[in-house]
Amino acid sequence: MSDISRDALKAVFTHSESHPVPLSEKKPMMGGSASLTILGGGPQTLAACWSFLRELEQLWSRFLDDSDVTRL
Repeated sequence: MSDISRDALKAVFTHSESHPVPLSEKKPMMGGSASLTILGGGPQTLAACWSFLRELEQLWSRFLDDSDVTRL
């Protein structure tokens, strides 16, 4: 997690009893890498986010032979 993300979380939760746990993951995506950080969700939420990004990659990636962008 970046310093700016950590500082933002501290600012939000300084006066709160709630301390949600951030989950982060980095994976290859669209010829580069993507990093996801969620706050207050579980592993299922993180998996759903990656699933949505894979759907977008299928549409947008110029690195996949069957993407909409490549077909255009």
